[in-house]
Amino acid sequence: MAFPAALLPAAPSWYPGHMNAFVKRLPVLLSQTDIILELRDTRMPLTSINPAFESRVHRWRADRKMKLGSCCERIIVYGKRDLVSPWGLEPFHKAMQARHPEEKFVFTAKTDPRALKSLHNALVNLARTYAHSHTELNVLIMGMPNVGKSTLLNGLRTAGIPGASKALRTSALPGMTRALSTRLKLYDPVPGKHEVACPIYAFDTPGLMLPFLGSGSYGRERGVRLALIAALKEGMYDYDLLATYLVHRLNFLQPDSPAYLPLLVPRNSKEPPVTGSLDAEEFLDLLCARRGMVLKGGFPDYARAATWFVQWWRENGALVGDNTRRGWGFDFDWGDELGDVEAEMQARMEKRIIEHFAAIQEEDEVGERISKTHKLNVARAEVVKKRKEKQRERAIRLENPNTPIDT
Repeated sequence: MAFPAALLPAAPSWYPGHMNAFVKRLPVLLSQTDIILELRDTRMPLTSINPAFESRVHRWRADRKMKLGSCCERIIVYGKRDLVSPWGLEPFHKAMQARHPEEKFVFTAKTDPRALKSLHNALVNLARTYAHSHTELNVLIMGMPNVGKSTLLNGLRTAGIPGASKALRTSALPGMTRALSTRLKLYDPVPGKHEVACPIYAFDTPGLMLPFLGSGSYGRERGVRLALIAALKEGMYDYDLLATYLVHRLNFLQPDSPAYLPLLVPRNSKEPPVTGSLDAEEFLDLLCARRGMVLKGGFPDYARAATWFVQWWRENGALVGDNTRRGWGFDFDWGDELGDVEAEMQARMEKRIIEHFAAIQEEDEVGERISKTHKLNVARAEVVKKRKEKQRERAIRLENPNTPIDT
């Protein structure tokens, strides 16, 4: 169930200079890349897809396939798997595989070293497969801001290089990585073991946001969801709006017993228990009272409560917010409870995936993902172009009135 679009602000634009600089370098980087690891956030498995990657990846594949024996692998890694309800992972995996049979999908978590080791082994297998045609394999890690690219690269390096230290800084806020990292070795064949494989190197890249999130209702909700997973710069959305959106979504997923109710446990026998769904204002009032978040004079500290609530969801709220199986996370909802029918869940997810990509295509067709500023710049460029053409024609006529003009 979509949040009322009228209550959401226009999606902001956050596309700092280091992202634009990276995009300009991307064609050269891709020409030297053998494997792409595209990282997404399992809490928002569709929203964290950057459509801008798709056309570039298709061109990269077409170019690589023209070179016989070239490695050309794209592995889509869904990180933070430990922050979602596990029952949805398998049907989602099957739904994505059905939609994109040519892709490989992997789910990882910082708390699960086995998943990282499994991904590292997959890279090593590619190094063995292409050892006779490559002296080395180069991996490019891509994704939106704050999806865990640096954390993943540190984990892969630790899994493949014994005794390797943490090579990249990480942060809970987006934008920590602002430039392409130096090449980091992820795997080096051990001499003397007669292992036929080539070394593996990787680059960490800046998180790449969409230049414009969209002017329609889909773009407005996309912005709020990306802010919830901290993929946008802090402060672009007020926490009270994010908290209101969270309450709405958690009410939908579990209307009889929303995931936030354990936060409102009475402190003593005089406080009545809370049951059922609450609106955002009621919830924040109770949260302030039950958690002692008050300002001078005893007034509720709504700003502090909203911030605390959003942080709670980021750390573990997504894990407990969809136990009734009316939906999985915020990107999938179907309204009725499905129980344990995995095939039906997969079918619903496949339908939602198709709708998601269709909505993106519609946005592109009607120009909703092009900002007003960009449209004005294009219009100005067209005016300047026509003015220069007229100046050129005038100059030619003045020099030689009888000379025909090329148009």
